[in-house]
Amino acid sequence: MNAITAMLLYSLAGFTMKLTDEGAERGKIALALMFIFSGLSIGFLFSLYPGANMIFIAIILGTGMTGKIDNRYHLLGLLTICLTVALLGIPKEWNIIITFILTVSALLDEVSDYFSEKKKIREIYIKIWEHRPFLKIACIILIPYLKWNALGILLFDFFYEIAYILVKHLYSK
Repeated sequence: MNAITAMLLYSLAGFTMKLTDEGAERGKIALALMFIFSGLSIGFLFSLYPGANMIFIAIILGTGMTGKIDNRYHLLGLLTICLTVALLGIPKEWNIIITFILTVSALLDEVSDYFSEKKKIREIYIKIWEHRPFLKIACIILIPYLKWNALGILLFDFFYEIAYILVKHLYSK
């Protein structure tokens, strides 16, 4: 898989993942069904783009350990990822130290997001932590190893936020 295709899949995965989240929370089944596209995008990246597997293992572990895989659409998305990876294969490139650093970063993102949602911290931290900066920072620091995946996770998050703004705008009327 080339870098351009991977960046498009990162973007699609982030956008459709947020649509799934918002659809599940708002009872909008059509949006919630976006888990299919999110799961397929992540599964393809996981299997076919070197380094992406470590990022998505970290995200899955971070969200799983904090109870954020909390509805049937999240579970179906995870199942879609697993089935896609089972069909396409598990990549041979894997570094346990990089995966550990990314997992700790993803876990910090989820814990800080929890405290941001509960408003149990100072306002300045809420503004920073609600955007889950730790994994992004780790990916940027690890650019020599992760290469284009660092840009990929930034695109994932950018399109995740775009989907949130879009849904918020559409359903605020």
